[in-house]
This record gives sequence, structure tokens and C-alpha cells, in this order.
Amino acid sequence: MGKKIPPITNGSKKQKVDKLLGKNRDPKLNLIAGVMSRFDLDNLPKFKECLLEGDKVKLDVKKIKRHPSWHSYTSNYREFVEYNADAIFTVEYNETRENKPNLVCLKEDTGDPKLLWWDGELLVLDERDGKFKALYAITEDE
Repeated sequence: MGKKIPPITNGSKKQKVDKLLGKNRDPKLNLIAGVMSRFDLDNLPKFKECLLEGDKVKLDVKKIKRHPSWHSYTSNYREFVEYNADAIFTVEYNETRENKPNLVCLKEDTGDPKLLWWDGELLVLDERDGKFKALYAITEDE
């Protein structure tokens, strides 16, 4: 049996959590509700949701190479990753993937067809501090 989550006592926070998660939520979501109730929901940071065309990115080589299927990937793909470990690329969208914003191409990729990259395999330049970070670690300016 799972841990019992204490009830949410702050009425306004409870209403906000209920609105976000729905009143008829699965009981498993009560853990999430308990955690969420402890945060100031009005002041949560807004994270960058997807890459934009023109964003500067690098390959997250460590993450890519940790994937269990790394050794079964094509030699062209593995060579591209290893050769371009420190390269900076520019995001561009493939017109056939417009409805999947988490899959992008790299403008500098001269292959035909260009490789598709999942946004979780890329580090994005945070222009505020000049560092490359995972997409979900970058907050948007208000």
C-alpha cells in the first residue's frame, strides 16, 4: 500500500490543483496533487516548450551514447554524432514533420535525407548566459 498523502488544506491552492488535474482524477494523482499544493502555482516558471527554427543547439553526446541501442544504430549516424560532438548547429524544421515540433533537422547537416533529431537529444543555447542546456531546463522570459 502506498504512502498516505496529507489532505490539501489551503482552499485556493486546492482549487487550482483540482483545476489543473481535474476533480475526478485517478487516485494515483493525489501524490502529484499533494506536491503541487506546496508550490506557489501562480509563480511557477514557464519553460521553453519546443525548439524554434534558428535556435542554436549541440548534440547531447553523453545522452545519445548512453541509449541502450547505441551500438545498433547505423555507422553513419554514430560517426555523425562522434565527429560533431562539439559542433554548434542551427535548428530547422522538415516540412513533412510540421505537426511534430519535437523532431527537428539541423541546417548544417548536408546529408540527403537529413537526420531527424528528437529535441531531448539536443542541448539548446540559453542566450542569457551563453550555456548549452537541456530544453526543459530553460525558462522563458516574461
